[in-house]
Amino acid sequence: IQSKPELNGQSGIIRKATVKDHENSDRIPVLVHGMAKPISLKLSCIRLPPQKQYNTPEELMKLNSIETPEDAPEPSQLSKRERQQLKNKLNSNDPAIAKVLQAIQSGDAGFTRMADPEYKRGVKEFTQPPLNAMLPAEYKKMFKNCYELSNHPKAMDAIKMINMRKAAKQRLMTIHPECVHPNGAIEVPLDSEFMRLQENIENKIRGDEGLAFVFKRLDELGLYVNPIK
Repeated sequence: IQSKPELNGQSGIIRKATVKDHENSDRIPVLVHGMAKPISLKLSCIRLPPQKQYNTPEELMKLNSIETPEDAPEPSQLSKRERQQLKNKLNSNDPAIAKVLQAIQSGDAGFTRMADPEYKRGVKEFTQPPLNAMLPAEYKKMFKNCYELSNHPKAMDAIKMINMRKAAKQRLMTIHPECVHPNGAIEVPLDSEFMRLQENIENKIRGDEGLAFVFKRLDELGLYVNPIK
């Protein structure tokens, strides 16, 4: 979305729009992540994705890049039996596998999704044969790192903190749009809910070796900026 600074770069879902919606109006309803109700935006403020918004499993397999020796082989290197096993897995209607494919297609397969046990189970499936043969190297590496880190005793606490911080930031931008500068930077008032939450999170991380490790590792992996670095 290309609109107000607080919306720039965010994705949204265009709600069903009919001819009636456009009568005497140049706006369409868009549901933005983090907002309860759709907002009306001009078409000029929306950059639509390419006509094909997702890759089929077969296309994802073709995107598989050159692997290092420790990675899974490319689908073209699989035996006929292995390729059939891969096809059976993809056609198994397993909701866990479907969730992961949906996350990949939407571009939102980040660490915080690991709080969903079913999604986590799906990620584990993609780190093992035969599904690990169908993804590009970048996803294989990310899934492997996310799954391993999600097993840390403090991982779920870290995810809760990340989600709380994200929600507080969204509320700040919604209630106090004046805090958002034209360049997209956010000026956070010292007495705001967001600042109090930020200080609380930082203190908890500094006082807990487990949390400190998780956030340090997330930062190293490029998955989330460590609040206390």
